[in-house]
Amino acid sequence: MVTQSGADFSAVYHADGNALDVAELTVQPDGGFRFKLSVPEMGLTSVFGGTSDGETASGVAKYELGGESGEVPFTAKKAY
Repeated sequence: MVTQSGADFSAVYHADGNALDVAELTVQPDGGFRFKLSVPEMGLTSVFGGTSDGETASGVAKYELGGESGEVPFTAKKAY
């Protein structure tokens, strides 16, 4: 869930019953965005970048996990 206060944005990422605070969130006027998620107990850090039209989003997530790294495409849709 993304919230806006003036020009600043904050967000919480929900997946599999867990809620994670989003770090380094930037949102562009054209719908572009970037944010970072960390799960220290797993040794996982992911940086998501993509675009959104307000209902759906897509892009690429770059990750580091246990010395491994890579990237995967993602898609998402607004939860009501």
